[in-house]
Amino acid sequence: MVVLTDLSVQSIEFDLGQSLSNLRDVRVEFERSVPVGKVAVPYLWAYTCDQAMFERLLRRTSNVKSVHPVQLEDDRGLYRIEWDDDPDGFLECLSNSSISIVKARGTAEQWDFRLRFDSHDAVSRFQKACTDRDVSLSIERVVSSHSEKMSTELLSPRQRETIELALEKGYFDVPRRTTMVELAEELGISDQAVSARIRRAMKTLSKSSLNESGPPSRPTLTEH
Repeated sequence: MVVLTDLSVQSIEFDLGQSLSNLRDVRVEFERSVPVGKVAVPYLWAYTCDQAMFERLLRRTSNVKSVHPVQLEDDRGLYRIEWDDDPDGFLECLSNSSISIVKARGTAEQWDFRLRFDSHDAVSRFQKACTDRDVSLSIERVVSSHSEKMSTELLSPRQRETIELALEKGYFDVPRRTTMVELAEELGISDQAVSARIRRAMKTLSKSSLNESGPPSRPTLTEH
């Protein structure tokens, strides 16, 4: 059984979050599906207009041993991090748990994680480890599945990227906080391509959801 858990952590709860909270426009994303094990997440993308400041703040983080820029562009960079052997509270909880990071995204205020556990007991152990280390979590959703593929894994990487950006920017909110044209500009594609990706992704997710839950029961009609 696979158990996916969505949770958020305030930046002040761990050293990396505290260090980067000084860069107000920063957005950080860990590489997807990184096994944690003994080594904390080694690769991350940083989206900020001040990559030099980001790297300086990263190097000052207490449990970061070294930082290696892998790919640098105008407003984003890929970095490989070597951590020391004494991680802080939250990263220690991750390192001591048999979990994988499906998605991790951080800003100056808050970090959002999607973690994959092997069982509900593993989730409980992780929560207890965080509590024992005075790490405050906000668990937003726990979803278990016996199927080999979770619904989001049915999406192509481009579809997933588009849906995640649309959610983050508030495209599905009421009222909407962004437009399809703005999403297209950020992704570097046409708004027609954005529309096609969203339609196909929503169709795939809807079909998967209906298949998992089974056909809806039909009400019995009674003549009066």
